[in-house]
Amino acid sequence: MFRLYHNEEDIERHEQDLEKKQHEQKKVEKRKEKAEEQLKEKKKECGKLDRELAKVEQDTRELVGGTCLLSFSNGEISPPYFLGIEASIFSISL
Repeated sequence: MFRLYHNEEDIERHEQDLEKKQHEQKKVEKRKEKAEEQLKEKKKECGKLDRELAKVEQDTRELVGGTCLLSFSNGEISPPYFLGIEASIFSISL
């Protein structure tokens, strides 16, 4: 009788522990699903921004006529040429 009582007590305790762990697992799974959904949205947004950046770069290349954006002489950037390119780029985005 004594053993039966303690075995039943152990079973109840283990069942309660199991329920707590299952409840915690459900909470973790909900957080995981929410995080995965946010990650999916961020990836979608990143892809959209990447395509937009590629389009701007393509427009910039077409505007310049396929020439290099920077002109080097003795390892330095030619300021007038660079400033002209900057002005052209900013006028595109407006």
